[in-house]
Amino acid sequence: MRSLMIVHDLSHEADAALLRAVQLSRQHDAELHVLHVIQGHLPPAVMASAKEAAQRALDESLRRTGAPTDTRLSIESGRVAETILERSHEGETDLIVIGLHHQKSPEMFIGTTLERVVRQSALPVLVVKNSDGQPYQRGSIALDFSLCATHALGNLYDLMPSDADIYAMHVFDLPASGFLGRPRSTEKMIATQEQMIAQLVSDEQERLGADGPTIHSEVRQGGIANALDESIYTRHSQLLALGSHGRGVISQALLGSLTQHYLRHPPCDLLVCK
Repeated sequence: MRSLMIVHDLSHEADAALLRAVQLSRQHDAELHVLHVIQGHLPPAVMASAKEAAQRALDESLRRTGAPTDTRLSIESGRVAETILERSHEGETDLIVIGLHHQKSPEMFIGTTLERVVRQSALPVLVVKNSDGQPYQRGSIALDFSLCATHALGNLYDLMPSDADIYAMHVFDLPASGFLGRPRSTEKMIATQEQMIAQLVSDEQERLGADGPTIHSEVRQGGIANALDESIYTRHSQLLALGSHGRGVISQALLGSLTQHYLRHPPCDLLVCK
């Protein structure tokens, strides 16, 4: 990772995200870029005052979190999500880091800045829930046979230190009736899935290199959100990675239901990849 951009809105949640961004920049020897966006267009005098106040607050946050002295700080005005996306795709940014906010918008609408950034960004987005300056040690991922899921695994692998553990969870539902409903057929199907996922993990571990985290695989039958929640809770995972499936034009308006669920109810930090 060459560079990461942290979006800071002067909130406590953004300070938690900044702490994580500082840790990652040091772990990966990556450039750190802090972006603050002032919503809308204000009169020049008001804008100048707002920028001065933001500069003071951000300087204090950078000092408090021990940010590198060469951290790049940008204060801009405009539409928040659009500005974040524009700046993140300039230069060599590899990761967007943003703090979690508990929005009270109606569930029928996907209108938060966070969701817009995740929906439209081609870059991985790390959503920080917890304040922790230590490297991640336990990560989980929802793994299937899609390209975006293996891409998410690769991003998670690169993000975590070599002594960490990754738990790859593959969850599937069996038909309620038919020959697969018989116990022997069910056991055979689960065994087949376990073999396929183990081979996928083995191939990915070989492709990603031997000097990274250890990847463990598990196959479960049932609902994916419940299975992931249980795995994260029992293993005390600090980071969950999801591949956001693209669906052409629809993906421009909607997020996958699993991604949307965890953006609004994350059990830990969340890494979303395309």
